[in-house]
Amino acid sequence: TPWQLLNESKAGWWVSNAPDSIAAVIDEVISMKDFDYLQMRENALRLVRDKFDLYANIHRYTEFFNSLAA
Repeated sequence: TPWQLLNESKAGWWVSNAPDSIAAVIDEVISMKDFDYLQMRENALRLVRDKFDLYANIHRYTEFFNSLAA
């Protein structure tokens, strides 16, 4: 999965399913300063637009499907 992108882009967290890991992230989210939260939110929107928006990435899909036909 591409979820390590969340950490790399400072757009969220990718952690193990261990309860301690999840609890640590929840504590971090709850204690975030407003500015840091807003920055992370902007980073998340940017990440989705840049990497996953169909219209912004149509060339990637076209190249991929063309490579299958070759």
